[in-house]
Amino acid sequence: MAKGALWTITLRFAIRGIGLISTAILTRLLAPEDFGLVAMAMSIITALMMTGALSLDVALIQNQNANAQHYNTAWTLNILIALIQAVALVLTAPLVANFYGDPRLTTVVYFLAFNVLIASFGNIGIIAFRKDLEFHKEFKFEVTRKIIAFSVTILLAIWLKNYWALILGTLTSTIAGVFLSYAIQSYRPKFSLSAKVELFHFSKWLLINNLLMFFNSQSVNFILGRISGANTLGIYSISSEISNLPTSDLVAPINRAIFPGYAKMA
Repeated sequence: MAKGALWTITLRFAIRGIGLISTAILTRLLAPEDFGLVAMAMSIITALMMTGALSLDVALIQNQNANAQHYNTAWTLNILIALIQAVALVLTAPLVANFYGDPRLTTVVYFLAFNVLIASFGNIGIIAFRKDLEFHKEFKFEVTRKIIAFSVTILLAIWLKNYWALILGTLTSTIAGVFLSYAIQSYRPKFSLSAKVELFHFSKWLLINNLLMFFNSQSVNFILGRISGANTLGIYSISSEISNLPTSDLVAPINRAIFPGYAKMA
């Protein structure tokens, strides 16, 4: 577990390092309003995604007897839930724009809804990297995806000089992640719902926990964005991300490694 924790901390620092460099460059190329606009859309999207956040990856890691049926069911459920969420986002996009008083959000939410759907097609087999404590493979996958997203986002920011660089950069990261997940993992999921009862039985408690965590951490984005607008929310989002680096970069990676380790011991 110690070795796994070291890999996850290294991964976190690598990703955060790339992220900090990216943020430093983007803050020079884009206005705080651009970051705030994306944060507004993401707060709504995150809220909707939490309604279907079953944490099926945790269920697969916890179940040491999980087989192909469990993995296939988790993959299928992820796609079905994402499809429902994407449709809901498209239907509510005008309402989101009206809530924040910014018509640009309608199109932004449309694009990010597509991003949610694309992300769900990622190879569920990469969860085995964490389950089998093969964190070096996860490191290769995550860092490669981050470098691709970093490069594309910076180039788009230089060219477009507006919030679309952030949105298209996010979409690029998602698409790259999906392709990489199949390139680096030989497992090929299939559509199935044969293990849905077993997965739901474990995941229902995680859904409640995820909803509570969301309200605790993200509710401020709704309030600040509604009252003060995109510019203030953008400044807050960047400041909050930087100030939370010590805990997010040390505690989270250790927990990420310890859970699959304890699951194996149990």
